[in-house]
Amino acid sequence: MDQVLRIVFCNGQVSERRGDDDQVAALFAADAGGLIDYVIALDLISGACAFFTDATDHRFDAEIVLKLEF
Repeated sequence: MDQVLRIVFCNGQVSERRGDDDQVAALFAADAGGLIDYVIALDLISGACAFFTDATDHRFDAEIVLKLEF
């Protein structure tokens, strides 16, 4: 599914690109230095938003994310 990925790094820098869930998984798999803090993915069709973090990071487990309706 086509998404906008907002990649937030531990040093505060932010990068945005288009991608999908597989690309998010590949980003975390390649991040051996632990530079990525979290990724927010916004689905362009449904407006659904999801947080992705390292498997050991539980900061967003209880978060409720708003779904944007257009």
